[in-house]
Amino acid sequence: MLKDQFDVIKKEMLIVGIVVIVLAAAVKIAFYNEPLMDSLRISLSLVWLFLLPGYCLLLFWRAQLAIIERIIIGFLLAAGIEALTSYYLGIGGVNVNIHHFVLPLALITIGLAAYFFGSSTKSDSRQM
Repeated sequence: MLKDQFDVIKKEMLIVGIVVIVLAAAVKIAFYNEPLMDSLRISLSLVWLFLLPGYCLLLFWRAQLAIIERIIIGFLLAAGIEALTSYYLGIGGVNVNIHHFVLPLALITIGLAAYFFGSSTKSDSRQM
């Protein structure tokens, strides 16, 4: 069962990788005057902050949503959750300098835990 779940994630990481390459190309086109490393840094920060947490949060609903739907909805969901959480943690006195590392890592952990411990292989019957 756990091996099947890892195989599903491996297959979908290929599609996520293609999305990352397309995102990097779009950022480079949008910021064509910037050096290549700056464009890569921007695109990789978008992947770390929004794409990976959103993808992981929506792994639980793999049977109901296609991967492209989960990537798009997850990107927006992660942006909203991180913005609200960062705002309220800042009000609570947590140092803002650690939010960009801790919040995506927490969302990725929560999403993967929900997928591995909350889903069954029967609900993962949808094909890519």
